[in-house]
Amino acid sequence: MNGHQYERGEVRIFEFQVTAMTAAPVVILSAVWELKNLGTVICRGNCDIDQDCISMLVPLHAAGDFTLEVRVEIPPETIIERMRVKVVE
Repeated sequence: MNGHQYERGEVRIFEFQVTAMTAAPVVILSAVWELKNLGTVICRGNCDIDQDCISMLVPLHAAGDFTLEVRVEIPPETIIERMRVKVVE
């Protein structure tokens, strides 16, 4: 889990390229994100999907330490990626 620092009030674009464990082409059925603080969901949304890339706009309205969790469905796999996000005043 990587960590990044941002300023309170920002709306950030996060982008990920999705790769599968198999050699088959990646077909993303769905991708969603959640911003969490101590396990409590602060906000969530659907990711934009462009072939094997996903992107999302995440509002960072409050200062604190958060986890951005991205869940991607590429049958037969479900990929879950987590990233630490620190928001400062």
